[in-house]
Amino acid sequence: IPDFYLTDEFDNIVSIRDFKDKILYVNFWATWCGPCIKNIPALNSMINEFSGDEKIAFLNICIDSEKEKWTITTSRHKLLGMNLLAEGNWNSKIRAYLNIKDIPHYTIIGKGNILLENFADKAPLVGDRISEISHEYIKMLH
Repeated sequence: IPDFYLTDEFDNIVSIRDFKDKILYVNFWATWCGPCIKNIPALNSMINEFSGDEKIAFLNICIDSEKEKWTITTSRHKLLGMNLLAEGNWNSKIRAYLNIKDIPHYTIIGKGNILLENFADKAPLVGDRISEISHEYIKMLH
């Protein structure tokens, strides 16, 4: 996938390339999206299940939201994983590239930043698929 740069909770610029050696489960959400907020407990639970697996990272990319509301919402709901905000042109570029028409929207990105699944399942349904991909990578290394 193309590189993109987003802001984390500490105003650091984060590149998707920073995760090229990981399997990524990406949650695209917005602060005003009821189904997005409703799924946070299941997502947090799944993230906790994978917490010991260094090969997997979880990104929550907030789109179409104001920075202040994003900060408050991630804090209030204790959203685990890496929380990133798509600001400015990155919002429309990411939406266009991944054909994001509705949110929540989930993707799985493999090592080397290869898009493995667009329109992936939400947590906890996607947990088995993430495990399967992780095991496939282990097999490829041996």
